[in-house]
Amino acid sequence: MSATHPFTLLFLAMLALSTLMRLYLSQRQISHIKKNRAQVPPAFADNISLQDHQKAADYTIAKVRFGRLPLFYELLLLLAWTLGGGLDWLDRNVMQYGFDPIFTGIIVILAYTFISSLLDLPFSLYSTFVLEEKFGFNRTTLKTFFADMLKGSALGLVIGIPLLYVILWLMEQAGEFWWLYTWVVISGFSLFMMWVYPTWIAPLFNKFEPMEEGEKLQ
Repeated sequence: MSATHPFTLLFLAMLALSTLMRLYLSQRQISHIKKNRAQVPPAFADNISLQDHQKAADYTIAKVRFGRLPLFYELLLLLAWTLGGGLDWLDRNVMQYGFDPIFTGIIVILAYTFISSLLDLPFSLYSTFVLEEKFGFNRTTLKTFFADMLKGSALGLVIGIPLLYVILWLMEQAGEFWWLYTWVVISGFSLFMMWVYPTWIAPLFNKFEPMEEGEKLQ
């Protein structure tokens, strides 16, 4: 698609507007936190010390500021995948193997997800082992970090591949109302995951213990 195509120009304009809005909101958040850093909100004054409040404020500011770097990085990646032809290149390379169209689509999506995850990995590592470590919030080891990543990837494949297959099959076979059937499938899947996640999935990555009776429950 030409760089001067109306849809391309609209895409770039919306992308720029979205980025500027996110930067503006992040700055508003930082300004608000700085403004209220010196005093614990009255509603929490009996339970949170000023030192803990300021530590949380400093951590949030640092995290928001750091979040601007991956924001620009993700912007460049999005442009590379779309206008730069990255998705088209990936699709052509997968299509040359002659797979069924649905399986071709699944492989392209999985390959895109895998590459994007690898490219995002440095930011996740820095956020966990540098930023959170600095403020004493990190309880994760490298072993746990990568173990959770592998478990998440395996779970994503088990859940994601059947869902992708159904969606791509509907797009190919369900006619002009494919989008409606797809919406029903995705909505049903989302409701199912809301029920399944707390009981079966979350315990794979986190340890949960019942809260004790007393002030913690108040």
